[in-house]
Amino acid sequence: NSPIITTDTVPAKKPAAVTDEHGCKTSDGEAWSMIRKACIRLSDADIKMTPQEGAMDKVNPAWLQFSDDKIRVEIFLPTQKKSIVIRKSSAAGEPVKYANGPLTLSEVNGNYSLYDEGKLLYQSLTR
Repeated sequence: NSPIITTDTVPAKKPAAVTDEHGCKTSDGEAWSMIRKACIRLSDADIKMTPQEGAMDKVNPAWLQFSDDKIRVEIFLPTQKKSIVIRKSSAAGEPVKYANGPLTLSEVNGNYSLYDEGKLLYQSLTR
């Protein structure tokens, strides 16, 4: 009689999701949106912006989420834990511009550029 050999396998444990104080699964690319008042997946945000020469993080994108009325925009920067909301500062008929302190977001022909004290940080290309 030969001995019975068993090979018990333990199922691989899925790593626990990392969540923030709002319950957003940051490990799955979610973040709390102050504009939407809900968790959003950043890859589903309105606009993806690529880092430019002035960006501190030259690898990871920034994301823009607009309010329904386009009066406010929420900026998700890879170097910040919390998003930043800025208001539209341009009048009707003027080029679209959002500004708050040193941050300025401008739009020309559907392309967005984010500046900090005049230094270009991120730019989008039309989807």
